[in-house]
Amino acid sequence: MFNSFRFRRNFSGAALSALFITTIFLTACGGRKTEVNVNADSRTPAGGQAVETTVAQAISRKVPSYLQGTGNLVADEQSDVAPQTSGQIVATLVDVGAFVGQGDPVARLNDRDAQLRLEQAQAGVNQAEAALRQAQVRLGLSPGDRFEPTSVPEVRAAQRTVEASQAQEETLAAQIKNAEAQARLADDTLRRFTRLLETGDESRLTYNQYRTQAEQAREQVNAVRSQLNEARARTSNARQQYEVAINNARGNNQTIATAQASLQNARAELGLAQKAVSDTIIRAPFAGSITERPVAAGEYVTPSSRIVTLVRTNPIKVNLQLPEAESGRVGVGQGVTLSVAAFPDRQFGGKITAINPSLDAEARSVVVEAQIENPDNALRPNMFATARIVQPGGGLSVFVPASAILRDEATNTATVYVIADGKAQARAVQTGTEENDLIQIVSGVDEGETVATSNVARIFDGGSVIVR
Repeated sequence: MFNSFRFRRNFSGAALSALFITTIFLTACGGRKTEVNVNADSRTPAGGQAVETTVAQAISRKVPSYLQGTGNLVADEQSDVAPQTSGQIVATLVDVGAFVGQGDPVARLNDRDAQLRLEQAQAGVNQAEAALRQAQVRLGLSPGDRFEPTSVPEVRAAQRTVEASQAQEETLAAQIKNAEAQARLADDTLRRFTRLLETGDESRLTYNQYRTQAEQAREQVNAVRSQLNEARARTSNARQQYEVAINNARGNNQTIATAQASLQNARAELGLAQKAVSDTIIRAPFAGSITERPVAAGEYVTPSSRIVTLVRTNPIKVNLQLPEAESGRVGVGQGVTLSVAAFPDRQFGGKITAINPSLDAEARSVVVEAQIENPDNALRPNMFATARIVQPGGGLSVFVPASAILRDEATNTATVYVIADGKAQARAVQTGTEENDLIQIVSGVDEGETVATSNVARIFDGGSVIVR
């Protein structure tokens, strides 16, 4: 590049010398004077055409400090998906490269046997439910009712009999008290008339009447007492019948408990049968992409067979290797920016999630794991990546507009033209990071210098420029 600049300067000097000689020659020959018109707005002092350009000042900005490391991208999760049961594959539902969501089916097994077992289990549940309902009906219970012995019809009837017998006992007990009182009164009256009969103050006819009344009162007491004894016997018998009814009800309740246990067992069998049918559909355990599918329809597989390989790449991880000396400068949660050769113009962001507590004995390096956001799945496992780990603090650096950089792809060099007093000075520069439309200048340009930002391909070292 600089050879071309020297060529241009030599060419301009030769042209100027030729013009000067020609002028002298014409003056000597013809006596005429030819003026060289040097217009600062359109031509250089030597007569060459000036290049119009725009300019900008190199500015100083604070840039973060960072550590740089390299490593390979790895999937956030990787799973060799296997079936829950053995069987013959009847369909594969995904191809390599397909993206599946969590729970999406990836393959299906023959489910004929599982469906038959499901129907059998459902019939068992229906039968157990019918047996339970029948036992509940015998106790007068509705589905969901709680068992109470006193609510059973037979128990309620026996209880009413006991209550009626007890009420009759109470009535007869009251009657016998009244009869005994009447008998005592009749005995007292009889004793008084007996004395009167002995003294001759009362007739035997009257005495006989009161004696008959006393005898009848005693007979009434005996009759009521006999009835009371019979009532007590009936009450005792009713209580025995009540206890029998209670025991029968409890026995029938045990039948209900047995029927309920049978129903629970049948429902468990139904659940296993439903799971067996569900297991014939092999589903993705998480959202991700299919990287391998080694089976095809017609193959017989077991729980140890690999149906597909599934990887999750959003987020994606990168394992970075850092020198031992830098291991103390990294920590979980620090920011990371990452770049890959496949996307040279993109930066991917993330943060450190883990640091290996052990160093590599041979390489004397520490492995740092970072999680990188990858929403469009542009990053893929096993890509080689360069990452920068942001450090606290930072320093000042010079930035110029991206349009001020003239790159030579053949030599992989970059040039900036610094403008001073209408002249262009070529500076070989080393560039750094790019922020929006500004590029960091590591070396070659100082803060505050004016640089050309347009028509830089037409400008040459030492050439004149016109600033627009």
